[in-house]
Amino acid sequence: MAVVSGKSSAVHVTKNENSNVLRMASDNYFVYPCDIIDYSVSGSSLIEFNLNLNGEVENLRIIESLGIPFDKSIIDGLSNYVSQKIISASDNLKNQYRLEIKFEN
Repeated sequence: MAVVSGKSSAVHVTKNENSNVLRMASDNYFVYPCDIIDYSVSGSSLIEFNLNLNGEVENLRIIESLGIPFDKSIIDGLSNYVSQKIISASDNLKNQYRLEIKFEN
C-alpha cells in the first residue's frame, strides 16, 4: 500500500511489511479544479487502487472525497502519475496503493 501526500517536493519511499509510502507534489499530476477555485476549498482526498502486471490501475476506490470535481482531477491525473512514478520500478506491480492527495487553494 502507498500513501501519496500532495505538498512535499520530493519522492520518498519507505517500506514496511505491508506498504510503500510515497510522497510527492500533487500539482504535477493532480490539478486543482478551476471551476471551483472561487470557493477556496482545501483538504485531502484518499484513494486506494491496485496495479496489475501491465501497470494498469484496477479496483480504484475513493475512500475520502472532497467532491466530484476533485475526484475527476484525481482520475484524470492518476494514470500519468502511475506510469511516470510507480511502474518505473517493476517490483511495484501487483501492489495495492493508498494515496492521499492534498488540494490547497
